[in-house]
This record gives sequence, C-alpha cells and structure tokens, in this order.
Amino acid sequence: MSENAVVQIICVTYNQKDYIGPALDSFLMQKTNFKFEVLIGDDCSTDGTSDIVAEYARKYPDIIKHFKRNPNMGCLANFMDLCGRITAKYVAFCDGDDYWTDEYKLQKQFDFLEKHKEVNICSHRVKVAVDKDCSLYNFYAKLKDPFIYPAKLQYNKYLTIKDVAEELPSLSSVFIRWRKIDFPDWATKNGKYGDFPVIFLQLGRGKLYIFKETMGVYRKNDSGVIFDKTSAHLYFIKSRLEYFKILSKSIEYFEENYNSYGIEGIKKRL
Repeated sequence: MSENAVVQIICVTYNQKDYIGPALDSFLMQKTNFKFEVLIGDDCSTDGTSDIVAEYARKYPDIIKHFKRNPNMGCLANFMDLCGRITAKYVAFCDGDDYWTDEYKLQKQFDFLEKHKEVNICSHRVKVAVDKDCSLYNFYAKLKDPFIYPAKLQYNKYLTIKDVAEELPSLSSVFIRWRKIDFPDWATKNGKYGDFPVIFLQLGRGKLYIFKETMGVYRKNDSGVIFDKTSAHLYFIKSRLEYFKILSKSIEYFEENYNSYGIEGIKKRL
C-alpha cells in the first residue's frame, strides 16, 4: 500500500464478473487533487472475476491493489482484513457489485470532512437497482419511482448514532475519517455484515452527514452475501437475525466505550 494515499477505497468481491468492471471504472474516473488507491479483496472467485481484477491491477498498478484470497475467507473476514490494512486518513467503501456515478464524489466528501472536524462520516444518496432474477425484484417492482436510499434519514443534517441506528446509509456511499480502533471479535468473526459494526463503531460520539445528491447505484442481486435466491421472506428473516446480533453487541460496546452514549436509539431499532 502507498503511504502517500490520502484516501483508500475498500472493495470486496466474490463471483461478480458481470459487475466488478463498472465498479472499478467508477473508481478510476474519480477526479481528485489527492492520491487515492483501491484495496480489492477478491475472495477466491471462480467465475472470472479474478481475471478482470488482475487485468485492472496490471494496467493501474499504482491505484489497484489486488488481494486474491486462496482459499475462500468468507465475506466478513475478507472485509475486516482489508480494514486492518488501512493506512490512509480517509476511507471510502464500495462493494464489487455497486458503482459510483459522480466523478467528483471522493473530492466532495474529502472537502467536506476537511472543513467539518466534528463529522466522522459523510455519505450520500444512492439509487437502488434490482436485478430481475433477484428474489427481491417483485418487492421493489411495485414502487412507481426509483427507490432512493436511505429513505428515512434526513439529508444535509448532522446526525448521531441515535439517528442512524434506525436506518444506515449504504456502505457504498460511506466516506470515513478513519480511526484506528480495536474491533471486538463479534464484529470481525462469525458474522455476515461488516457495514453495521464499522459505521457504528467508527461514528462513536461523532456526527454523520448525508449529501442530498445521488452519487451512486446500490445493486440488489442474488450475489449478495445473505440474499436468498428463492425467497424474499427468507432473506428478510436471515438479515433480521443478523441485525439482532449486531445491535445487541453494539449496545454492550457503547456502554463500555462511550458511557452508554446513543444506546436508546440502538435499543429502539432492536
């Protein structure tokens, strides 16, 4: 990793050959006045994803850093390993099946955090795109307008953990002033989601700010770590069980590390 990179982009991928190219292109199109690099955790893909990432890394060796796993680590371990490699002041995230649509996204978020020291995390709205063969397609197809996420959180406002416990911004929109913290075992092992623990624990007592602009696309498809290919109901059951575990442990963490700051919001979501 480059010690001169001011921003590092964390990207995890597994068998996403139809999506990883657009994701990488959206990183490379970024126009910034600072250096950035991309850390890609390729979790032993078997569908050609690895070849695509390797080709990008060959063409852009100063930007694309390919971590090809062998054997498969699992999504959470893959994600947290990349987080453990972060050396930059700021970190952006984008999953391998999502992509950004604004070439100044990183610059806008960088400029904002440079000016607002009380804000630990800033994000933006994303458009949700659902593949037709995804088990959630019928759920979203009923909507008349494109679904913009997050749907409930206030934009252009300074939010705290109490506000975002009810609904998190998409990880692929998140830009963090990175703090070196010791993530507890429950956040790094035996789980599926890394976004909840990272956002909760990195936010701490700080503020989160969401731009009203839509600067990315969040795909929902059956390549997701917890999606069920046959049933939207099973997906919701699986995801809520995972949320229950994370929220319960987050309450314990905030009691121990932040003097119970914000736990009423987490309890409400729980």
